[in-house]
Amino acid sequence: MKLLDFFNESTIHAKRLIELHDALDFSDLRTRSEWRNKLFEKDIVPWGKRQGVWRSINTDKNILILGAEAQQSFQENIKIQRAMLLEYALVMMLAAIDKMLHEATTSRNFAELLKSEKLDDFIKNFPVSEAYSIAMESRKRRGHGGKKKSRPAMKIKEAVSAKLYELSFLGTNHLEKICAAKGVSKIFSKYATHMGRKSAKPLRDQWSLICKRRNAIVHECNIKRTKKSPKIIRFDLVTSTELRKNIDFAEKFGKFLAGKLG
Repeated sequence: MKLLDFFNESTIHAKRLIELHDALDFSDLRTRSEWRNKLFEKDIVPWGKRQGVWRSINTDKNILILGAEAQQSFQENIKIQRAMLLEYALVMMLAAIDKMLHEATTSRNFAELLKSEKLDDFIKNFPVSEAYSIAMESRKRRGHGGKKKSRPAMKIKEAVSAKLYELSFLGTNHLEKICAAKGVSKIFSKYATHMGRKSAKPLRDQWSLICKRRNAIVHECNIKRTKKSPKIIRFDLVTSTELRKNIDFAEKFGKFLAGKLG
């Protein structure tokens, strides 16, 4: 599979979350008294007339939600909490990019990368016990009369690949290094040229901000940091518009990376 196709298929979870977010875009509808009376007369709703009724319809005008006025907080929560779907969509979009970067590294010309020493910065502390185990395994012979030798190189490749998957390549420094190891140096400068920008710095800064936002969601539950232990937990709320811009930037950048590294 081509790397670009691999990335496009990997983004399906992010796109489904975006679709769900859009499907839950509801607006209030006026409830006329004659229409409301029919609801209760025909027993269309299971609660009593005294509890009243509200209704909301989605943007596509094909989903209608009815609720008792006492439960109007549910209606309000839909509006507030649907932004969380975009937060998770951003996380999944960056996960697709990280997976694609690992795929480009470990599945394409991996042996050449190992020989070139370009991965040495990423794998600095290889366990001695694991290296010794591979060395001892390579001494064993198999087959009739012990004619077949073990292939330690394959074991080393598997071990190094496992260690690389413990790392994330999303940070700007790691991203630049892994792209350079794959023969694409100054990746943000190349992206700036591709986007018709004069400077790579704004693009690099934007990517750094997106990664920090992703880390805050994944590792800190998007809770605002405080110098002292907080009495009240406050979340760092990001608008849906800003999250959409982040997701759009990440997807376009991911496609660019796949094209360059594939």
